[in-house]
Parts: sequence; C-alpha cells; structure tokens
Amino acid sequence: MLKKLTIVSLLAYGLLVQLYAQDQLNTLTAYNQMLYNPAQVGITPQYRFTVGHRSQWLLLGTPLQSHYAAFDYSFGTVGSGIGLRVQNDYLGQLNQVKAELLYGFHWQLTRRVMASAGLQAGYWQRNLSKNLIFEDAIINGGISQEILARSNTKQLDLAAGGLIYTENFWLGLALHHLNNPNLAFLQDAEPVRIRTAFNVGGLISLHQQAKLKLSAMVNYQAPYLQVLLDTELNIAGVMAGVGYRNAMPSALGHSVFLHGGFQKDSWAMQLAYDWHFERALGGSIEIGLAYALPYNDRPRKSYYDIRCPIYY
Repeated sequence: MLKKLTIVSLLAYGLLVQLYAQDQLNTLTAYNQMLYNPAQVGITPQYRFTVGHRSQWLLLGTPLQSHYAAFDYSFGTVGSGIGLRVQNDYLGQLNQVKAELLYGFHWQLTRRVMASAGLQAGYWQRNLSKNLIFEDAIINGGISQEILARSNTKQLDLAAGGLIYTENFWLGLALHHLNNPNLAFLQDAEPVRIRTAFNVGGLISLHQQAKLKLSAMVNYQAPYLQVLLDTELNIAGVMAGVGYRNAMPSALGHSVFLHGGFQKDSWAMQLAYDWHFERALGGSIEIGLAYALPYNDRPRKSYYDIRCPIYY
C-alpha cells in the first residue's frame, strides 16, 4: 500500500510540473474554441454562451479538474465581435485561474470566403500550496533540494490569431503567450513558452439532415507537440464522434476518445470520454453545453450569409 501511494505521489508530482509548464487542452474543442484561436470570437451572429467541465486522470487521488465558460457577441454590420473566457484548473495543491478578453475583426474576401483576425489579453494567476512535497523529499526521507521562489504568480498573457473559412471548410493559426509570461514557482525556471495552434477541418453534407465533420488540430509548445484528429456525425441533431490524440515526447496525452450529444433549437450538449494509453492515470471525462440562437432566427446581413462550419 505504501509503495502504491509513493508511486501515485511521484506521478502526481510529475503531472503538477507539467501542468504549470504547458497549457491544458480539452477534447470538446467546439465548446472552448477561443482557447485555441482568438480569431473565432464573434463569428456566429448575435451571441453565444458555452460552459464545460473536464476531469482528467481519474485514477489519481485528486484528478485534474477544469471548469471553463465563454461568452461572445457580434456587433453585426460593424464587422467585429467581442468575447470573454474564464477557466479554472486545479490539481492537488496547484490552482490556476485565467480570465481573457478577446476582440475579433471580420472581412468578406469573396462571395464565399471569410477572413477573421483576433486579439486576446488575459489575466493569469497560479497558486501553489507551501506544503507541497517534492519528489526528492519522498525518496530522501523529507529532505528536498528544490526551492520555491514564490507560491503565488500573476501575469498578463497575450495572444493573436487568424482564420479563413467558407461554409464547408476552415483553416486557422494562432500564437499564444506572445509575451512569455513567467508563472514558474521554482527558482531558475523558464517562463511559459509560446504555443502555436493550427486547426483545419471540413463539413461534408451526406443528406439533408446528415453531416460529417472532419477536423485536425496541432498544438506545439516546445518541447511538446500535440495532434488531435476528430470525426463527428450529426444526424437530425443527434451527434456522435470518435477521435485520437497524440502528444510527443510525453506519453501522458496519448488517448482515444468518444463523444456524443444532441442539438435542439438553441441548445447543444455533448459528453466525451478519453481512454489514455497510460493506464495508471485512468481516463478523462468532459461535458460541454452551448446556447445560441438558431441560424434561421439570426439577422443575416452581408458576410453573415457565410456560416463557419466549426460550430453547430
């Protein structure tokens, strides 16, 4: 029992280090799009509200918990939109909160092609318990060589992105942490590195009430590269999908996931479950909920005739 507790403690510490060195990414990306690209703010006409929860590495005594919520609003014929996103992540003795304000600009390039650019400014805070037990302390009977420079960090975080889309295709690129915020707790630790996020996808109409969405997302934040591939079938508002996530060089992010849900009038909801290749961690479960007026009830002026297929 003591040996098992020690192994889990060591694993939790490794995850703790990874958490404050790398961004935490989710599975239901359609419900947290502004996390990946600020250019996606205000694309849907009028307004939209999304919330979600994710529990990751369920076999740990205290799984990584994430809560997120976002709201964006379109200024219509002005050709811009504004958004707000908040997220809280906590794992054991680490807690972080991030609040972001986003602004997007939209242009119609041709009759069937839209472009969008977005900027994001965020306030990022992390707190770490002073009672944290380090890996070498567990091994060496309570003696650790690690020194906490601080247990509370607060930083400004900046991001920018661009997006091109039609009603059946999208292509986006974003750069996060442009100012390299320093949120490290340990002495001589590096600041948060820039994360490059690339996403591409398409929507295939199979029938009047059946559509297939294919998407790929690549996130690079040195030295980690994460690739997420996803397929989703929507038949008369019932959604089901399967995907694969590959994270290199770490094996902590390798997983296969299933997700499904429904779309009804102004509401959409999905549930996802990840099977991680690292079985000692357990799986991950996530739920997302969105509210937005149906397209048929929204004002359609100028460029709003082009609907981005990322969204339901």
